[in-house]
Amino acid sequence: MKIEFKGLSKSFGKQHALAGVDLLLESGSRTALVGPNGSGKSTLIRALMGTVHCQGSIWLNDQEQKRHPALDHSLAYIPQFAPQTRAPVRDLVKAVCLLRNLDPQAVSDCAGELSFDLKANHSKEVGALSGGMRQKLMIAMALAGPVRLLVMDEPTASLDAEARAAFLQMFDRIAPDTTVILASHRPDELRSLVGEIALLRDGSVVFHGEARDFLAQSSQTVIELRCKREVDDSWLRGLGFKRVHPEQWIGFFPAQDKDQVLLALGWQAHESVLDLIVHDVESVDLEVQSEANHAQ
Repeated sequence: MKIEFKGLSKSFGKQHALAGVDLLLESGSRTALVGPNGSGKSTLIRALMGTVHCQGSIWLNDQEQKRHPALDHSLAYIPQFAPQTRAPVRDLVKAVCLLRNLDPQAVSDCAGELSFDLKANHSKEVGALSGGMRQKLMIAMALAGPVRLLVMDEPTASLDAEARAAFLQMFDRIAPDTTVILASHRPDELRSLVGEIALLRDGSVVFHGEARDFLAQSSQTVIELRCKREVDDSWLRGLGFKRVHPEQWIGFFPAQDKDQVLLALGWQAHESVLDLIVHDVESVDLEVQSEANHAQ
């Protein structure tokens, strides 16, 4: 499903949540919406889902959307916070299955992959389930059948490590022509689930491109050194290291500069360096990233 936001704007009082968003997502693309808190990610998703009215327009497959996309059986949505409705689990599952023409057994099977026993919880109120159990229920209903558009808002936020791994395996089975929109700040999810990044700042898109390019800017290498006390301070400081102990030094570098720094160190042959530890760290600092892209 091809999606295009054209001049989408939304204000809540004096707060501008969206400021003329123009964004094209091709059919079959997998795109992450990222940005600092208040950048407009959730409002953009709510606009797509038809739960908030905005100025501008949303086009699906080159047709302007006139009704709520959420009523389309080919769309699935995994919210960040599952609804705490008092409806029994069986009633919610039945309603979603009727809306999306799903097989209830398929929902039960997906829930089982996430270690959630659907039958054992049929009579429980959805709101009485733990946050993790509600999230597993949302994922099971979303991934139980084929979809043309899958929208996910922090889908693994409430999951433990085992359930997160199961979710990633289930995601791998999604048809390649399914369009995916993901709101997430987890580097591992951005790297494994999407191919594109749309970075929002103050309600506007300030970057839209390949995820690997975006993540390359956010990856860091941390190099820790143990050196002889008589090491040339100016040499290490010139490379970007700081002394944290008489014999301990540390440096933080962009990941793409790692080989250059190690080559400059010549650590294997340099007699002053006694030990070296290298850490590769992925950290999506959205405030820094948005500032950098906004300045370009």
